[in-house]
Amino acid sequence: MANGVSHEERAKCLKCVIYECAVLARSILGLRQTADGSLAEVYKTAGVLKLRSLYDFLHRPTASDTIKRSLFDVYAPTIPAAMGRQWDTWLEHDSINCYFVHLDRRRITKTVPQPKFESGETAVINTAIQLLDQAMAFAASVIQHQDFSGLDTYGGRYWTDFQATLAELHQGQMAH
Repeated sequence: MANGVSHEERAKCLKCVIYECAVLARSILGLRQTADGSLAEVYKTAGVLKLRSLYDFLHRPTASDTIKRSLFDVYAPTIPAAMGRQWDTWLEHDSINCYFVHLDRRRITKTVPQPKFESGETAVINTAIQLLDQAMAFAASVIQHQDFSGLDTYGGRYWTDFQATLAELHQGQMAH
């Protein structure tokens, strides 16, 4: 038990990370499959929020979240390569908070730049898939470690759904 955190507690924390991955993957799949655009904003909103959570987990060690990537260092996980600086701009906290998290009058005055991806929804989809690939490698490396205590029933379901949805996203990428 390193730093007073048991393997069982770490497994519960990883379940939370995998849940974020599963929701992001489902949101992105929904965004890509919405033919008439009626739900595109719903999927994009959920996707951007989860993108920020996962980006913070994988790439911002100083983020305020209490489940941090370093919690899993005891498993020598696969660490993703650093991302380009544009990711910090796209996933800026103040911007996402203003336009997606809070009802903020700055939406009207536009004093905070909107979180925009250069190519609209296609960029959100591609960005999410890239980040999900990194999260998949990280989570798989933790799960496969001999000291990892294993996921509970719900964690296992999230993991299975995440894997299947990410595979479906990759199949759709090849078709486009």
